[in-house]
Amino acid sequence: MDNESTLEEQIKEELEHIDNKIAEHKDQIELAEAIERLHTNDDFKTVILDGYMETEAERIFSLLITPMGWKKEINDTLLEKIAAIRSLKEFIGVKLREAITLPETIVELEDYRKEVTARGSEDSTTKE
Repeated sequence: MDNESTLEEQIKEELEHIDNKIAEHKDQIELAEAIERLHTNDDFKTVILDGYMETEAERIFSLLITPMGWKKEINDTLLEKIAAIRSLKEFIGVKLREAITLPETIVELEDYRKEVTARGSEDSTTKE
């Protein structure tokens, strides 16, 4: 009886893990879709893409190559700002790239979920 309940618990945990991964992937797809919608928004393009990620990055970089940018305190601050811009660009790019393969991964997880469910059903019928 212990082996039976342990197997049932393992299957239940595995199904829960699969369901959590599917939900997580669907959330990631929704995030990527939101990012894509932002890219079509004129205000977002003006403020973030053009204003912050391009114009502001160029302004900060130009300050780095001036004598003022050679001072350690100022240099460190400017480098932090450039790192923040780069981090946002990377975040957006990674989320968009990840979302490309996620629908296929969800299908694979759903197929695997069916296999695990069938395995649990087969196990319960062999007990009877």
